[in-house]
Amino acid sequence: MNSLKPHTFFKSTSPSILSLSSRKRVASPAPESTDSQSVHLRLNEAVSKAISQLALIHTSTDVPSLKRPLPSGRGTTLGTVIDSELRAVAHSPNLYRAVVRSLHRPMSVLLSNMAASLIPLLSSPSFVVLPTVQAPNPSAAQHKALSLALFARELLDALNDLPQIVDAFDTRIDALKSVREALTSIITRVVTPLVGAAHAQIDQFIAALDSENTASAALASLHSMMPIYAPTIALYTSPSPTALATFLISVYWRSIVVLSHRQYIPPPPSKKRPGTNLPSTLPASRFSLKLPSSRHSSPPPPCRSTLLADATAIGDLLAAFPRPSLSRQGSQLAQDAVNEATEGLRGFARILSAFESVGCNRDRLVALDLVSLTEGIPSLIALELLVQMCNVGRCRRVTVADLLGIPIEEYRKGCLSSFGRADDCAATIFSRLGRVDFEWDILASWIRTQIGDGSI
Repeated sequence: MNSLKPHTFFKSTSPSILSLSSRKRVASPAPESTDSQSVHLRLNEAVSKAISQLALIHTSTDVPSLKRPLPSGRGTTLGTVIDSELRAVAHSPNLYRAVVRSLHRPMSVLLSNMAASLIPLLSSPSFVVLPTVQAPNPSAAQHKALSLALFARELLDALNDLPQIVDAFDTRIDALKSVREALTSIITRVVTPLVGAAHAQIDQFIAALDSENTASAALASLHSMMPIYAPTIALYTSPSPTALATFLISVYWRSIVVLSHRQYIPPPPSKKRPGTNLPSTLPASRFSLKLPSSRHSSPPPPCRSTLLADATAIGDLLAAFPRPSLSRQGSQLAQDAVNEATEGLRGFARILSAFESVGCNRDRLVALDLVSLTEGIPSLIALELLVQMCNVGRCRRVTVADLLGIPIEEYRKGCLSSFGRADDCAATIFSRLGRVDFEWDILASWIRTQIGDGSI
């Protein structure tokens, strides 16, 4: 019996040892889960830093103009953090998708705060008040709203670069699409009313160019305001190069249309020198010694029409506006469109100068190469100017609208509302005018070249 006790003791302790060895171990976190959580925390921290001042603007009960605008660069900083985090997990599709999903909530909070912060600013009476000579600086509401729009632009530019980093994963593009659209909407809500108010003010000066009597005063007023308007437009369009390009194209096109429909008055003939008949009594200075002049006499300036002078003047004034920067995405296309609009106004002045060089005589216009001369501007604008040149000296003014048999305002609204609209309507108008029996051969020949039926 005693020999069995050790065996009994051993058996009694065996289950205890086996139970310790068979106990389940606590599962350690997966490496990808740990990485996802740490990335999520870092993204939340980065977004929280951007939200901090937005919350102050939204929850403050003070007057909005007393708060500071957002400092520039915050959107770029946040975008850099997002870019670096996504770049670090680009090797793992699952981890990358998890990080993108973790962006949804903080970005949603950020966008909500930005939208809420804009409400009191956009509804402020001083938001659409343009700077004047007495108050040349933009209002505080404009500065803060533009700082939010610039923050959205900086962040949007950073997000637009993400597809180039991880092009293999398609899910992240759709995941960030709503964020991009929300940022674009914020930019539009701020920039559109500001640029619209500035455009309406400048358009009043351009509209006054349709008459020789009001053009001089309008150009003088616009000249005095350009030191204020130019930096204002640069500030208003800083978050959106597309808005700047649209504004410039619109003012250039508006100037071309107004000037091309203004009645052309030829420049006055140059005055001839009086006769050389000697007076009966010669002055004493007639017999004094005359020393040669230190300067050569300069030739008299060429006599230009007021229309040509005004076209040159408005072109010089509009050149003071900023141009889209090539450092941003899509700016090259915007700059090309602006250059085309600028060349349109220059081409208008160039054609008018060529017409005046031959005395605005329709019989002498044949000596000009109208095809190459009118190549730089929209064909409907060249047509309007050519019709006026062929009509110089007649009692009744003739326009393209008269040739088409429609009111001039209807023609300008329907066919000349923009560069694109003019190009779309050109083929139809030239086809219709090609069936008209013109008394001016040069005009008929030029129209045939536009529809491809002949050559000058």
